[in-house]
Amino acid sequence: MFTALLGCGTFPQVNAITESVNASFGVPVIVTGLLVTVMVTFVILGGINSISKVAETVVPFMALFFLGGSMIILFLNAEALPGAFARIFHDAFAMESVLGGAAGTTVIALMTCIRTGVARGVYTNEAGLGTAPMAHATASETVPCKQALYGIFDVFLDTIVICPLTGLTLLCGAGDQIVWGQSAGAELISASFSTVFGAQLGSMLVAVGISLFALSTILSWSYYGERCWGYLTKNKVMITIYKTAFVMITLLGATGSGTLMWDIADTLNGAMAIPNLIALLALSGVIAKITKDYFGKLKAKK
Repeated sequence: MFTALLGCGTFPQVNAITESVNASFGVPVIVTGLLVTVMVTFVILGGINSISKVAETVVPFMALFFLGGSMIILFLNAEALPGAFARIFHDAFAMESVLGGAAGTTVIALMTCIRTGVARGVYTNEAGLGTAPMAHATASETVPCKQALYGIFDVFLDTIVICPLTGLTLLCGAGDQIVWGQSAGAELISASFSTVFGAQLGSMLVAVGISLFALSTILSWSYYGERCWGYLTKNKVMITIYKTAFVMITLLGATGSGTLMWDIADTLNGAMAIPNLIALLALSGVIAKITKDYFGKLKAKK
């Protein structure tokens, strides 16, 4: 619940929206924060059906703006793809990449790089956090193993498709123009989009794409927190209190420091992953049995 309030659910997401909209359209952070807060209020008051309808509407548009734009950039810079892949593998194992990631000894620098990589990966795909199953549990599918396969595909799509697509877009579009270590966040992808779509349109496309991604995440996590708090309290009044707190935290996150938002989110995600991973280990035998039975039945049908 606290991760939904302060971690993945609000702080980094609304902060990303306000900063990208401010950079692209010049809208004051507090104005965008208020608009997002009002929008989130109306949606979460409608419950899971309202959240689902908004998500169904938002997802195609965010795919159009961000994924479509990335594919265009890669298509127009196809000759740069081999060099981009070579750079990824070279820099991943280069000692200067490790030493440049943090101050101090090599061991501390390496640990910092690993921690950051794992934290960003988990933040992207939610693997091991125990949150996505709450959304999958609302699906109409009645076979647990089959629905679980959809969950595995979610992680694959985020980690193996979306993340590399973003990295390749950066390297192929504006890899030589970015001052690495100084630019961060939305500025990186905006620089890449600007090489093809122009500075103004490229920045706008990124701002809209980021806003839609972040909004859908905020709404999803509001539901996660609501389910957890509802399970613990079993009281409608307490659920209303949670929703009120979620709305207030959303507005607070709009004006906070981006670095602080990420640090809070990473800490709470780690705190949430530990007990969930322990539970997964305890249930590993059950999971193996269900999986074996499911694929055994599929094989028998064939």
